[in-house]
Parts: sequence; C-alpha cells; structure tokens
Amino acid sequence: MAGRCLLCPSAQPDLPQSTIFGVISGESGVSEVKFLPEQLAVTPELLSMCAPVSPTEVFRFAAPCQQNKCLHFDGQECRLTNNLVQLLPARDRRLEFCAIRDSCRWFFQQGAAACDRCTEVVTMYYNPPADLDRAAIPFRER
Repeated sequence: MAGRCLLCPSAQPDLPQSTIFGVISGESGVSEVKFLPEQLAVTPELLSMCAPVSPTEVFRFAAPCQQNKCLHFDGQECRLTNNLVQLLPARDRRLEFCAIRDSCRWFFQQGAAACDRCTEVVTMYYNPPADLDRAAIPFRER
C-alpha cells in the first residue's frame, strides 16, 4: 500500500480531487447507486444542476482518502467499510463495473464484500434502515 493513493468512495464534493462516480436513483426510502462508466470531474456546473437538493443527494463522490482527518479512520483502516460488511446483509449478486474499484479503499480492505454493499450507501439518507444507520456511526464517536 505504500505510495498508493486510495480513494474514499463516500467522499464530499468539496474535497480536493473529488470526482463523481455514481448517480443515486430509486424511490423515497429505497435509494441505490448506479455507477457511471467513468469518473467525472466535479465542476460548479454539475453541482448547480442538483439544486434545490444537495449534490450528495444526487451523486456519489470519490476523493483521496483523508485518513486521520476522517472520523471513520482508526489510524489503519476505514471503519465505515468494516461496519458495512459486518452489519449489512450480503446481497450476493454479480459485481457491477465500478470506475474506482482499482483504487478504492473499501475494495482494498474488504474486497467484493464491500462492493456488494456499496450501492446501498447514500450520503444523505433521511430515513436509513437501522443497520445502515448503525454502520455509519463514526469510529471516533463510538
């Protein structure tokens, strides 16, 4: 892993080098991420197209892992992906193409098990299922 820049697949759009790699679809209460064929640069124009909602309600963003600047990082790993794998049931379906998989921190840590749950992760989830809500509690707040 030395020298390797891993991407956080649950980043915020204002982080340096942030890209869009998925679009959130679905009905109220049942959201799912559809992956794009390639990453898109975050631009003010793309972000403004989301109005009146937040860009994190429309897109999934990736950016270089912030490591110790992130509340989910324990000094070695992202605890969010570990929690997702432990707490969310496996969907056991064929993995879809993902433009960031080769450099994704979640995939690096948990492999296909993380990918299996990734499409369920939405930054702005107003009524998340209890297991997803529990998985998202930051490591430093537990």
